[in-house]
Amino acid sequence: MHASILAGDPRIKPEPGLSDFENGEYDGNESDENATTRNLPLNNPDSVSNADDSNNQLDGTGNENDIRNRRGCVGTSYKLNRAIQNVTDAAREYFEGLPGQPSVLSLERRYGSTWRRSAKERTLFTKRMTIIKRIIDIKDDPSKYGLSLPENKISRNQAIKVVENIRLGNNTFKGHHCRLSMSQLYEYFSKKMDKLEDYSLTLKRRGKPRRI
Repeated sequence: MHASILAGDPRIKPEPGLSDFENGEYDGNESDENATTRNLPLNNPDSVSNADDSNNQLDGTGNENDIRNRRGCVGTSYKLNRAIQNVTDAAREYFEGLPGQPSVLSLERRYGSTWRRSAKERTLFTKRMTIIKRIIDIKDDPSKYGLSLPENKISRNQAIKVVENIRLGNNTFKGHHCRLSMSQLYEYFSKKMDKLEDYSLTLKRRGKPRRI
């Protein structure tokens, strides 16, 4: 089970390959479940945080989304969380919203593209949406991906699990079973490297992180 934002996990160090999302270094000895804690402010775009953590305090380093919330203008200047490194948390930010923040889906419905003002934000949004759209497509028609389910129905959480399993090892990224970064997962889908056998509710093989 991966670190989940709402499950009270500690803030985590970005793994590599978020290079396209934002730069980060990965320690190969560090698992997703035992990530290094970092002293970052609550709801900073560069942190994944727990809303109930009493140690989270506003400092001067740029608690941007929280500040915008207080000013009532977060909708038109929200920044996607750069520390997200798994599908579960990316989906949570999109469908439900991170602690104390609006969901990206609600921003899209209310503001359209106007909240994504910078080129970096638009690029990151496009890459995240490639992954989100795959989740939605799996939920809408699991049989399209070789998933045999009663009445051809699957929950959103199950669809998220299928995509996260691809990230964790149900893939043949450039000929290897890899534990993909979010950036690599985006590349895997956008370049149509995926195969039907990748799609499963079961993690068939746990991959290893690779810089390819």
